[in-house]
Amino acid sequence: MAIEIGRKYAIGIAREATAGTAVDPAVWIPASSIAFNPQADYIPDGNSFGSIHGSRGAQIARKWGEAPVTGIARANSIAYLIYAGLGSIGNATLVETGVYSHTASVPNTNTHQSFTLTLDNATAEEQMAYCLLSRLELSASVEDYLQFSADFTGKAPSTDTGNSPSFSLWTIEEPYKSRKITIKTADAKTGLDAAGAIDIQSIHIEINKNLEQVWKLGSNEFSSNHNTMFQVSGDMDIVYDATTYRDLFTSGTNKAIRLSVEGETLIGATAYNSLQIDIANVTFEEWTRNIDLDGIVRQTIGFTAHYDTTATEMIAAIVTNATSTNYNGVT
Repeated sequence: MAIEIGRKYAIGIAREATAGTAVDPAVWIPASSIAFNPQADYIPDGNSFGSIHGSRGAQIARKWGEAPVTGIARANSIAYLIYAGLGSIGNATLVETGVYSHTASVPNTNTHQSFTLTLDNATAEEQMAYCLLSRLELSASVEDYLQFSADFTGKAPSTDTGNSPSFSLWTIEEPYKSRKITIKTADAKTGLDAAGAIDIQSIHIEINKNLEQVWKLGSNEFSSNHNTMFQVSGDMDIVYDATTYRDLFTSGTNKAIRLSVEGETLIGATAYNSLQIDIANVTFEEWTRNIDLDGIVRQTIGFTAHYDTTATEMIAAIVTNATSTNYNGVT
């Protein structure tokens, strides 16, 4: 038996070649919190047996696993989370010597890419196969790094052995800092490149995939795991010094939003690690003003994303880093 603190735990991720067939980790994700828990629905036998006692036993009707993970968004491992969040990622494309871009998109299917999560610790190594990401949140504020929160649902954890966690060099897993984040809005996605940055204090983007599992007689484990309705929402906190965002709320005006962040260390001749997320079409459906008598008045504006028929997408992302291999497994 091993007694250890949570910092000694490590979580890894890899795409599955066959959904539900566990694979060894492709990368270990630096994390600030990890959970890796079996879940079960018990059904009691509550029939009457001539006794006042409530039940004579219970059985497991369904079992599965859940793994929420949080941490700082980093140059390499964030690609796996973006891949899991959107559902598809393209082949690595050469940007310049030693630098590659990876474009993620949302395939119009209910069978997005599955992953295996692996938990390493001294007490018991475990794997959770057939994981889909149910929710991915990216958030940033002026006093913090770009943070992620990812919730996975998969098969019930099983015992694993032989793992040796190793973490990439700082330059490969460079953490993304808030001072390098840029937020833009434009009337359409095509206008985002030319748009100027807006001044905000924080942003939060949330992807929900509304997972649903298929269960069948003869087993208490699901037979397949599916994403259903795809949703994106978020909010921004901004100093209130103009009515611009209030007017967007009251007018129902549609906008495109871009979050981009860049590293601080060159990984090529001119290129840095970077992440760019484009939301092609949003409406600003919530607006509140915080009137603090002794502080600067601020506003929070919430947005909901919609499928854009011109851009033929709701959300897309580009991860640029030094990884030359394809995250999607194509060789």
